[in-house]
Amino acid sequence: MKSDRFLQSMSRIVDRYMVVNLDTGRYRYHELRSSEPLYPTSGQYSEMVEIISKRYVALTETENAKLSRLLEPDYLRSVLRKPDDNLKIEYCSRTENAYMVLTVLPVEWHADGTVAVVMQVVQDIGQKVELENMANTDSLTGLFNERYFSRVLNICEAKKLPFVLYYLDLDRFKPVNDTYGHAMGDRLLKEISARLLRCIRSRDYAFRIGGDEFALIVSADMDEEQRSRMTERIQTMLSAPIVIEEKVLSVGVSCGCACYPEDGDASQVRIKADSRMYAEKQHHHEDDRTEEQS
Repeated sequence: MKSDRFLQSMSRIVDRYMVVNLDTGRYRYHELRSSEPLYPTSGQYSEMVEIISKRYVALTETENAKLSRLLEPDYLRSVLRKPDDNLKIEYCSRTENAYMVLTVLPVEWHADGTVAVVMQVVQDIGQKVELENMANTDSLTGLFNERYFSRVLNICEAKKLPFVLYYLDLDRFKPVNDTYGHAMGDRLLKEISARLLRCIRSRDYAFRIGGDEFALIVSADMDEEQRSRMTERIQTMLSAPIVIEEKVLSVGVSCGCACYPEDGDASQVRIKADSRMYAEKQHHHEDDRTEEQS
């Protein structure tokens, strides 16, 4: 009851909360924002977890982390060992643009020091997530931007996660802008971006660094043959003709790649990928000049 009174006074920042008895497997749920409760106000905790798991998915750095596992009593007992411990989980709706953060706090303890009762407090963070997405996304193409590019590189390095970085620069893009105007150039960049996304998996990243420069981070430890096949796939996909307003546009791409940790730390990988991309671009320029002279 003390917890209930406390959270009633916090209703301006807390959207809903639930008190769970881990021993009996029962819960009491309280809705503070909506006039209608989103869930049954009491019942079996296992049934509540099943409902939540069907509606939402956890947003974590760990692959395959499921809400059903993060909320199970044994897991909560394993992470809530001291009175000041807490478990924070960000999650989103599977079907709607809704983002929340769930904080699990220990409330009562057994004599042996294991937690008996927990409180789960939920706050809506939809606006925060939307603003972060806007800050991390290129407004024209919808790809991630350079700001987020640097952040992902730092995260991969901090966690010692192997990756392959591809730096890309379009060939013959300027003539499209000069001939047909910037509006046509923008549409071309959007199509190139869509094709880049088809080159990678959901766990990888695509970025527009600026202008007609792009980058891909492939989350894998790839050997030389695999990297070459990926490079060929990118070049084939991006070099295929693009038809916009009955105009057939053709651009190429210069591509350079480097690997972490094989090629050094994140900053060294970035420098090497850029240098290799530039070297290929120079080679493409020489080929174009040769074709023009012949």
